[in-house]
Amino acid sequence: MKIVAFGAHPADSVWWAGGTLAKHSKRGDEVIMISLTCGERSHADYFWEKEIKGEEIPSLEEIKKIKTEEFNNAAKTLGAKAMIMDYGDSPLKIDDGRLASLVDIIRRTKPDIILVSWYRDPHNVDHKITGEAVWQACHHARELGFKTKYPPYKVPYIYYYPPVMGFGPEVGFIPDVYIDISDTIDVKIEALSKFWTQKITKEFAEAWVKRQAKVFAERVESNFVEVFKRLWTRPQSYLP
Repeated sequence: MKIVAFGAHPADSVWWAGGTLAKHSKRGDEVIMISLTCGERSHADYFWEKEIKGEEIPSLEEIKKIKTEEFNNAAKTLGAKAMIMDYGDSPLKIDDGRLASLVDIIRRTKPDIILVSWYRDPHNVDHKITGEAVWQACHHARELGFKTKYPPYKVPYIYYYPPVMGFGPEVGFIPDVYIDISDTIDVKIEALSKFWTQKITKEFAEAWVKRQAKVFAERVESNFVEVFKRLWTRPQSYLP
C-alpha cells in the first residue's frame, strides 16, 4: 500500500496523522509526506518573535532551508519520504500551473490513499486551500482530457484530517475513521518535536499529542486515537 499525506505546512501531517503514518510505515507500506509550503511565515515563530524584539534573524530563504530540514527529520522519524513544493505560505495561492503540478504528483506516485487537510477549516486558510486544491487535483488526475506528463490515475481513497478547532457540525467534520495509535504515539511525539522553529519542545509535544489523542479516543475503546473523515464510502464485500 502507498499513502501520500498532504499538508499546507511541514508539521501538518505530523500533527494530525503522525501516529497513523508511523503505523503504516512500520507495517511495510510506503509513506510519502508532501508539504505545499515550507511554513516559513506561519510556522517559524522562533525567528519572528526575535525580529519583533529587534534581533537579527536569518533570511526568508534560510528559514525555508531550516524548515525543510525539520520536515525531513520528522519524516525520517516516522519512516516516511518527504517532499516540499515551496509554494509560499500565509497566504498560500494555487494557480493553474500549481494545480497541474499536484495532478502530476498524484499521477506519478499513484497512491492507494491520500490524506489531506479538511477543506472547511475556518481557523487556518492555508489548510482550507490545501484541502480544496488536493481534492481538485484528485478529480483532474482521473480525467483523460487533463493533459500532464503522466497518464490519468484515479485515487481509490481520500481521507481528511480534522480542522484546527476540532470536529462538529459547525465545520461539517464528523469523523468516521478511528485509528488506534497507542503503539506509535511515542514516535509521533518524537517526530513533532523536530519542529523547534515552532517552539515545539518534547514536553509540549507529549502533552498536546496525548491530550488530543485521548479526546478522540473517548468515542471508542482505545487509549490514543487519530481520526479521519472519508470523502466517499465504497462498497465492501463483507462487514469488518
